[in-house]
Amino acid sequence: MKQILTIGLFLGMMFSISACFSQPSAAESLSAVSVVNTNIGDFQIVSSRFEDEVKGDLAGLNEKILVVVLTQPGLNKLDPNTFSLEDFDQVRRDILIEVEWLEPPDYSLAHLLNIDDKFFTLCSMAGWLEEDFVIGCKVPAPADTYKLHWGENPPVVLSP
Repeated sequence: MKQILTIGLFLGMMFSISACFSQPSAAESLSAVSVVNTNIGDFQIVSSRFEDEVKGDLAGLNEKILVVVLTQPGLNKLDPNTFSLEDFDQVRRDILIEVEWLEPPDYSLAHLLNIDDKFFTLCSMAGWLEEDFVIGCKVPAPADTYKLHWGENPPVVLSP
């Protein structure tokens, strides 16, 4: 009985100690590097998720639409009355999503850009989705990693 109690206390201590050194969640990792600088101001990446359809645009076979919610630092949401979609269109062209796999998929990747043996897709969608301002990209799904590349900013790992 004493041995069982000792083992139980030891395991409880180990779980408590390991919790102190646990890895940050995807949301915590994202928030640490989620601000990108552009020539029209800074943008903060709030979240990312997969959708099968966005405003009538459907994902293709072996694809999802990667939706990335944006705001500006200090704001909960962008205001459609004060934020200019036309100005944003200037910087949207600088956005690429890098797609990585541990093992390449067995379907065609002809629609992706191959730059230095890395695969990229352009983010061709931007605008208001319900109350959020988002960018959207059709990406192969599933992949192991999605990284947002935006101008001269360091890549941001997305966890949809």
